[in-house]
Amino acid sequence: MGRPVVFGIIISCILVGIVIADILNPASQQQTKAITRAIKDPITVIKSAALKSSRHRNSYYVGLNFVAHELEMIGIGIWLVEGDPHKPKVVYSINATALVFSKYPKASRLKSPAILSDHEAQLILDFLKAE
Repeated sequence: MGRPVVFGIIISCILVGIVIADILNPASQQQTKAITRAIKDPITVIKSAALKSSRHRNSYYVGLNFVAHELEMIGIGIWLVEGDPHKPKVVYSINATALVFSKYPKASRLKSPAILSDHEAQLILDFLKAE
């Protein structure tokens, strides 16, 4: 009786992995530019990721793994970017790194808040932390 349950869980995990791989994309050049133009320190983007929000209409969770040259540190920032990936409109900071570097307002203060523990933000964070 336990075997069918275990088999179902394994199949579900495999299917979820396939779906996640299909929807996690690099951030568009325009999304990246909307974020980096607000950062005063010279940075180099190492890796980026974007994922459509399931709760926010026409918005994307966008993450950047970057090197801040003046501080000689690597940072991972997560933002909520409203608008089409090629025409971003408004940007909000989700984690502390995003807030400190870009000074965009906190997404946690929105009517429908976006926070670091959101599923999309965690997927991006895990992806950007991976080598």
